[in-house]
Amino acid sequence: EEEEEDEEESEEESGEEGSGEEESVEEESVEEELGLSPDEAVEEEHSGQEVALTKLTGEQIAPFVGRGGSNVKRVNGFAIKNWCKKHLTEGEGSPPKVKLHIEVRDDKVFALIDTEETSMFAEVRTSVLAWEQIFTSDKKEVVKTNPPYQKKHHTTHEKKFSQCFRASVSHDMIGRIIGKGGSNLKHMVENITNMDPEKVQASKTRVNVKLGNEVKGEPRFRNIHGTNKDAEQFIYYFVTVTTDNHYVTMRNAEDVIESSLNNLFNHTNHHTNQDAVQMADNLEEQMFEESLNEVVDNGW
Repeated sequence: EEEEEDEEESEEESGEEGSGEEESVEEESVEEELGLSPDEAVEEEHSGQEVALTKLTGEQIAPFVGRGGSNVKRVNGFAIKNWCKKHLTEGEGSPPKVKLHIEVRDDKVFALIDTEETSMFAEVRTSVLAWEQIFTSDKKEVVKTNPPYQKKHHTTHEKKFSQCFRASVSHDMIGRIIGKGGSNLKHMVENITNMDPEKVQASKTRVNVKLGNEVKGEPRFRNIHGTNKDAEQFIYYFVTVTTDNHYVTMRNAEDVIESSLNNLFNHTNHHTNQDAVQMADNLEEQMFEESLNEVVDNGW
């Protein structure tokens, strides 16, 4: 009987050891499927560093990031360019990889910067904070210039911002651009409003159109993408906005004007010039970088 009890105990112990080995094998197989060791898996979860964007709110994320992440890409590109100027000899080497992501946690906004190079993190941090200051500066100015006792007059003293856009379109096309009773211009304002986070103020946007020979003086203008600068005739769009963040509203207005022209003329060559498109893109990048440089140089 004692021998039988010893055999049963030994079988139970071997069974327990066997189940432990099976659990170990299962864990190892999961790690192999993921391609990570336990240490690497933990490190992946906590990779990157974050910067608090204290001036932003969750509702401002979309315009801050830009359509398709355009503003974040520019901020990242600006940082990489500055890093290369400081750390690379021309024609030699390449910058380290870096990723920038904006997210909201507990009603607070953070910029997550993922890079293995400390100096690159510093450049991206400087760039994103500079863009935050540019993005929020207009709202700050409104608060400073409107004391509490003047709040009731805010609606009658709106801050307006105007900009002129130019397109190479024949003068005889202005009727189609305006539409019957200004219907096309009204439709453009509706589209601008739908794209803007400040719906009420964006709905007050005004769009006026003039022929080139009706424009007095030499107004500063921005060419619509595809404008042929060598054309003989131009049509000018004068846009006035009252939103706090007029930069976003104006970019939306420019997109709507370009889309309207393309729809009216079925993508024909009324205002198409690839060289002009590239020049406009380069100018936009230059303006964005100049704004960032100005804030970085003055400190934030």
